[in-house]
Amino acid sequence: MTNRPASLWKRAFRVLGAATERLQSGYRTKPTERPQTQTPTRINTPVELILLALITALGKTIVLARLITLRRLVIHQIWFEVFFTFILPLAFLGTFSGAILGVFSGIWFTIIVRFLGLFVKTT
Repeated sequence: MTNRPASLWKRAFRVLGAATERLQSGYRTKPTERPQTQTPTRINTPVELILLALITALGKTIVLARLITLRRLVIHQIWFEVFFTFILPLAFLGTFSGAILGVFSGIWFTIIVRFLGLFVKTT
């Protein structure tokens, strides 16, 4: 009877050793059990960046029009353009798409404010 438990232990260690060896080599015991990985959402195309920058610039314009009047926005447009085109993107330098989005939104903001300047009286 003492021989039998020893052979059970040997067999168990042999099975465990083979299983760990298979796992270390990348072999899966069941091929259908693959981990479900979700691909991260990325902004890849330049068109998406330009569209998101336009939406961001419209948002900035609306918020500034609510905080200060459109007349003051048009009068001080150079300061706002410099801030939104060069200084604000410095906050997004961690990612390339964030920095590009910041610069593009500043350019869109410049275009929008210049267009508004055609219709708003500054005097």
